[in-house]
Amino acid sequence: MAGLFFLSPMFLWGLAAISIPVIIHLIHTRKAQVKSFTTLRFLKLSYRRTARKSKLTNLLLLLLRIGIIVLLALALARPILKVSPSAIIGANARSSVVLILDNSYSMGYREEGLSRFQRAQKAGIAILDTLKEGDEVAIIFMNENADSFFKEFTYDIPAAKEALRQVKLSSRGTEVKKSLEKAYELLRNSDKVNREIYLLTDLQKNSWQSMFENNFLAKEEKAGEKTSVYITSFDQAEADNVFIEKIELPPQGRAVGLPVELSVKVVNLGPKPVNEILTLTVDGVKKLQQPVLLPSGSPRTVKMSYTFSTPGTHTGKVTIKGDQLSQDDSRYFQTRLEDKLPILCVDGDPSEVPALSESFYLLAALNPAAFPGAERESAFLPRRIELPELGDQNLLQYRIVIFANVPYLKETKVMKVEEYLKAGGNLIIFLGGKVQPKEYNRWEFLPALLVSPQGSPDKKNPFYLSDIDYSNLLFRPFSLPGNGDLTIPKFYQCYSLKETGKNPPAQVLARFTNGYPAIIERSYGAGKVLMVNTTADEDWTNLPLRAVFLPLVHQMVYYLSGRKEVSERYYVGDSVPFTSTLSGYKGKLTITNPRGRKFVLTPSPREGYSVATFKETKLPGIYTVSWEGGYFGPDTAFAVNLNTRESLLSPASPDKIRKLFGKIPLTLVSNPEKLSTVIKRSRQGVQLWPRLLSLALIFFIAELLLSNRFSHPGGREKE
Repeated sequence: MAGLFFLSPMFLWGLAAISIPVIIHLIHTRKAQVKSFTTLRFLKLSYRRTARKSKLTNLLLLLLRIGIIVLLALALARPILKVSPSAIIGANARSSVVLILDNSYSMGYREEGLSRFQRAQKAGIAILDTLKEGDEVAIIFMNENADSFFKEFTYDIPAAKEALRQVKLSSRGTEVKKSLEKAYELLRNSDKVNREIYLLTDLQKNSWQSMFENNFLAKEEKAGEKTSVYITSFDQAEADNVFIEKIELPPQGRAVGLPVELSVKVVNLGPKPVNEILTLTVDGVKKLQQPVLLPSGSPRTVKMSYTFSTPGTHTGKVTIKGDQLSQDDSRYFQTRLEDKLPILCVDGDPSEVPALSESFYLLAALNPAAFPGAERESAFLPRRIELPELGDQNLLQYRIVIFANVPYLKETKVMKVEEYLKAGGNLIIFLGGKVQPKEYNRWEFLPALLVSPQGSPDKKNPFYLSDIDYSNLLFRPFSLPGNGDLTIPKFYQCYSLKETGKNPPAQVLARFTNGYPAIIERSYGAGKVLMVNTTADEDWTNLPLRAVFLPLVHQMVYYLSGRKEVSERYYVGDSVPFTSTLSGYKGKLTITNPRGRKFVLTPSPREGYSVATFKETKLPGIYTVSWEGGYFGPDTAFAVNLNTRESLLSPASPDKIRKLFGKIPLTLVSNPEKLSTVIKRSRQGVQLWPRLLSLALIFFIAELLLSNRFSHPGGREKE
């Protein structure tokens, strides 16, 4: 709705002056004198033409003179034309302003020496400078939590300016929807006439996706008719960016002295190929630099290999040389290495003759160096025990525990295995003739219930592996030629199985040709259980005699011991859980963030455990962990990384945004330098008096020219 307002309405009394030229016109209107002549027909015709022309000229001059007075009076009254939801009430109404500031890390993009965020801060202060006494303001950040400086509106404009100056760029992504919802929630309770929302953002496309998919503005349209929305964009159409999207460590267990290959995914969003240098830093020390040519507009995965010389938890990062957006030029990772991966093998069918023991082939596969003719050291350190010794073992010191045809477990040992799995341990179960299904089916962690043995004990009707999930990390190496054929080994017996009905459900990774599951996986607590539906020796299969047995056993160990050790475990803003099997733990957890700030957590008991959650992951980098007694897992550090969705700098379409807001008054400001002018024009309207003065001047010149043209030098009009 439009409104016309006058800042000095007293000058409108000047409109009464229009009577002056009217009176003068009436006084000086000349009447022709009537004289009698004989025959003056042609003279009378000439007079009528001259008189008619004179009347039109005088009327035009009168209108011009009236127009000059009207325009001067209106100009002195300083009229303003305002087009806004509050135009009908007045231009000096009080305002409720919600300032939504995008402090996501993409706003750190630098152009001409300033970051987008710094420019947005200046624009925000410029907006606050337009506020008057009695106006109120709220400041919201455009992130996943829609954080704000003030819980409600504040009238303290200087405090709001200072808060805006002090705010820092975050490491979070952008979330438009939550911040807009919060803004409208605040404005619903406002009694001010002017209600305005200002978004200072780079219009990053991904941040608007939730709005495009679930537009809550439809229900705000009624309220939106009273609210003006201004979006100031700080984006650049051709914003180049090179960033590290991901670091992946291979799904193998890591051991001292063996090379660890990192897969580093680097993305170049620029229009041209770029020569980059990747730098690998391990435990705070630069170890490797590797040049790489990055194609334009697509990612490239670069392999970087490093051999660790000491066991324990290691941390590192990969960096590229800085560009306009430095926040995403580094990626962090954490891994843990053993001198050798400790594995406990519980032999359920031992023999005085080693080659006849159930675990013989497993031990040979896990530690071939212990046998004559071995070519290289093994990355594993297997230890064989018999079932009675299990109760004396500290299972937490082993990365993997293997049951080989174990008949049963006493209740105390079952509880011990459960605690081990809940703390993050991993279990491989090989079945066999010694297994007691009734006892096994009592185990809460069992992937599937055992029914009965199936197949031919005489080994006359073999079956084979089929329906192998080669997309799974366990079998992925076997999908390549030359890495072994899992469909060749023969199997003679297996168990028929049925689902446990417990959550989480088990996953069948491979089946036999007779239809029964062959390898089944199930999560339990923080650990994993892998059940192999055959024996680890020659009783039910010839698999241990085939060349593929060794890499398959290695893959099982690698799969379970290494699957969690990837850089993408935690993103900025994620919660990090800690669990101890000691339910009565009385100590403290200390977390140190990348800047050295310490956070102390007090674990609380929950369902037989001691648990704590760390939520202050506001920075990317390496966080170290320490505790007093107890056990919270083997890792003493964890990595937190950026969510690189924010690194995709393409802006959202202005047309789509306009369509999104529908009937809600929306102004898109592409030039932040003109923001103050746009605000002033919106609140105060367009000042018309300069245009009126110009028009009055034109009228004056026209009147002067017209009156001079049709007047005698002495001022008498032509007849």
